[in-house]
Formats: sequence, structure tokens, C-alpha cells
Amino acid sequence: MEEDPTFGEKLVARHPHLKLPSYIECGDGWFDLLDTLCGIMPPGLIVGQIKQKFGGLRYYTDNATDFAPSMQSEIHGAIRLAETLSFRVCEVCGGPAKSKGGQTLCPEHTK
Repeated sequence: MEEDPTFGEKLVARHPHLKLPSYIECGDGWFDLLDTLCGIMPPGLIVGQIKQKFGGLRYYTDNATDFAPSMQSEIHGAIRLAETLSFRVCEVCGGPAKSKGGQTLCPEHTK
């Protein structure tokens, strides 16, 4: 029986145009948010770290400054939007959530 791919393995497989970290430090509930964000990032972008911090998503790039200024603006704007949205998406299941105490959870996972 084959094991299911990890969160990071799924993102890497779906977005070969990016260099993604092998370990992603956040819950499965943010997969769709990250999948969408990765899907709009330009080819060749190196993502140094993806993690949860203080209840929100953090998405750090290593080479965004290598792109044209207009593209840099688009990259950073998309990242800011995803990071802001993460405070309303449950880290566990992806449902509507609130951020409290360093986590973002839906009522079901707050229990």
C-alpha cells in the first residue's frame, strides 16, 4: 500500500515551475490557499519558507528581487493577500475560521 503524499510533496508536484521548500510548516487546511498562490507565482521563483506564525501564513521568497519591479509588486501583493486570507481559513480543515491565541481555527477545531 502506497502512502499518501505529504502536503509539501503535493505542492511540489503541482508547481514544478517553482522551487519550493521540502518541508512546509502549516496545516492541511491551507492547502487550497497555498495551491492557488503557488499557481500564480512566476516560473523560477524560489520560495525559501512556508509556515504558520502567530496564527497566519508566512510565505518567504529568496529571489523576488530578481524579477522586474512590476512583477515584484505582483508577487508581494499576491503573498500579502494570501497571508491576510489565512487569518480567516482554518489551518486544519480549510473552513471559515477566526484567529485566536496564535492559531486560526474553525469552531469545530477550537473544541
